[in-house]
Amino acid sequence: MVGQPFTLTVTGQVMGTPHYMAPEQLRGTHDVDHRADIYSLGVVFYEMLTGELPLGKFAPPSRKVQVDVRLDEVVLRALESEPQRRYQQASEVKSEVETITSSSSRPGHAATSPQSLTAEEKELIETARRQVRRSAIALTVVGCLAPALAVAAIIFGSLTSTLGHVMLRAWLGYLLIDSVLGLFLVVSAGRMRALESYWLALVGPILAVFPCLSPFYVLRLPIGLWALVVLTKASVRAGFKQVERLAEAPIRRLSSADPASAPLAPVPPTQQFPLILGCAIGMVLGGLSMAAGVALAVYAFLSVPSGSGEFWGWLGGAFGCFFGGAGSLIGSWNSYRQVTGVGDLLRLPHRTWLDYLLWAYTLSGAGLLTAALVALFLRRAVTPTVYALLLFSGIVLLQGVLFLVFRKLNAAAKKG
Repeated sequence: MVGQPFTLTVTGQVMGTPHYMAPEQLRGTHDVDHRADIYSLGVVFYEMLTGELPLGKFAPPSRKVQVDVRLDEVVLRALESEPQRRYQQASEVKSEVETITSSSSRPGHAATSPQSLTAEEKELIETARRQVRRSAIALTVVGCLAPALAVAAIIFGSLTSTLGHVMLRAWLGYLLIDSVLGLFLVVSAGRMRALESYWLALVGPILAVFPCLSPFYVLRLPIGLWALVVLTKASVRAGFKQVERLAEAPIRRLSSADPASAPLAPVPPTQQFPLILGCAIGMVLGGLSMAAGVALAVYAFLSVPSGSGEFWGWLGGAFGCFFGGAGSLIGSWNSYRQVTGVGDLLRLPHRTWLDYLLWAYTLSGAGLLTAALVALFLRRAVTPTVYALLLFSGIVLLQGVLFLVFRKLNAAAKKG
């Protein structure tokens, strides 16, 4: 190196982050100029709008999120593979973005918010909601039957000291297991009424019509068929698609972009595999833990005297396994969403299936707590059953309230 001028780089050396580098930079050619920076700006712009990198054959931003379609031309032109077809100056990008944002804010311009939907789009959504409303309400009612009767059976058994009766134990065990199916029906009904998560909305009606030995099946079958017929209507499917498009994301303005509220960027593909493997392991372990919880509950109801300390000890283990496993399963799924850049369920500004699940969990705790307090008031004695119900319901209610508060704070931070 003696006698050669010192420089930070040399000809032919490639520097930069690969996903943000222009094609001519990756090729290591000598004709790299400022237009490579415009390509990098296009990558950042695309990532800000969609939360994803423009890798391979990618769709325009408006196909992935709710943004002004005019931004597609700006982004795609900045991402042209040939430098001469891109913007030649960064000021051109700035001028076009300012023109789009200023015209979008003027009265009468068709923006991309729900308030500025066309009359046809509003009518499409309202028609779909009218069509699903009654069947969704019916599905909610039939889904709540088993949990309501289970609470009533617990109160009745506590008041009459018949929880140890074989028939009542078997009936109560069946109701608690059947309540899990009822929870799916309630969640699916909530998705129907919100016109969100079409495939999740289908789960409830499908489970309702699935043959099973249940006294509620005579009610579930016709209601499930009714809901399936409604959900397969073309107008209802179109309503789901329209709401999904509107809920994906609001327009992100470059002039007021906040990194804290920007969409999550996916983890680079080279780093995804160990993270996705960890998420998969978490989901599998969560499912196995839930299955173990159900097995413990069945054993307690079939083999241990009801109302005894041993009985509630087994149910306590079942409770911990089932809901701990559910937490692992849902948390791992949410982590997978973040790794792949889809988004954090706890930070989304609109309602998701997780919100309905959290509310169902919290209300279940409130119902059990009410049953325990009624039994305590009428019997005026803290029996093992009353003590266990107070403990379980208090834990569920406290967890549910904390989850809802945490969800609310995260959603508020996202909007802010």
